[in-house]
Formats: sequence, C-alpha cells, structure tokens
Amino acid sequence: MIAFLKGTVFSLGLDYVLIDVNGVGYKVGFNKSETLQLNSQVFLHTITIIKEDQHALFGFLTNDEKIMFEQLINVKGIGPKTALAALTVATIEQLTKAIVSEDISFLKTLPQIGAKSASQIILDLKGKLVNTDSQSKTTPKISDTVEALKQLGYKNSELAGLPAYLATHPDLDEKELIKISLQWLLVRKKGL
Repeated sequence: MIAFLKGTVFSLGLDYVLIDVNGVGYKVGFNKSETLQLNSQVFLHTITIIKEDQHALFGFLTNDEKIMFEQLINVKGIGPKTALAALTVATIEQLTKAIVSEDISFLKTLPQIGAKSASQIILDLKGKLVNTDSQSKTTPKISDTVEALKQLGYKNSELAGLPAYLATHPDLDEKELIKISLQWLLVRKKGL
C-alpha cells in the first residue's frame, strides 16, 4: 500500500489534510493540522485502512506515531478514529507509560475510551509495545541492562518494548533493572 506521501499541503481540516502529490490529491486522516501551513511541503508516513464500506488513509509526521497508531488499531474495539484522537491528546511517551504502568485512569481521559477499552488496551499491548525511538532515549543503565540480557541469549524481538518499561523505573540500579526485566520477560512469555 502507500507507505508515505511527499507533496504540498492543498487544504486543512480538523482531522485531515489534503496533499497534492504531482497533481493528485490525497485526503489523509491527520491529527496535527496546526503544525502544517497551506502550500508548504510535507512528508507523512501513512497507513491505508481498507474496510467493506471505505478506504481511508492516515498520516503521521513520525514513524513512531504510525507504529503506535498501528498498535492501537489492533486492540479489540479501538478503531482508526479513536486511535487518531488518542494520539492527538497524548504523546507516545505518555501512552507507553500509561500502558506499561497499567494506568487505566489516564487512558480513560482519552477521547472515546472508557474503562473497558482502557483495560483492553493494557491487556493487548502491555509488554508488546514497539517503540523504535526508545533506544535513543535510554540511559546508560538501561542500555547496559538490555546488553546483559542479549548476552544471556534474549533476542531483539523479545526485548522490544523493554527500554520503555525500564524508563518508568529511573531510580533502580542495574541489578534491580535486570531483576524486573526478567520478570517482565516472563510475564510477556506467558502472555499475561
């Protein structure tokens, strides 16, 4: 499908942008219209959603936003509009922290998300979050912990999401980080 669009902003709406790409107009669901200006150049990472009654294109300024959007729409009961609204009012870091720490009250503050949906998000995504930018935001302690686990034989795919989880425990030393990492890996393996 369409992985990205690079073109000129033709018009802006509250939750969409029209992009002129070499004379072809694409209507893209977009959550940050205030960051764009008419007739300016834009590059959006995109995802196409195809349903029986519609084909929709959603765009994001960063690939990390796109990844979080994809993860959210894979949660039972969360559709593209709800996921886009969540990314409008909360940052990736806030969402990740809320999911990892099981903060249902924060998730319930997001548009169109009640207690049942918040619980489902945590159930489906805790331990499965993939944040491609998390490696660049880790501390030396977190990097050392991840490296130690790799030395123990854990694969990168098994450790995806671990740096974001460890970042929610900034006061722990390396030994304690390894201990909670092993607990996190065990819970994830069991699918809890």
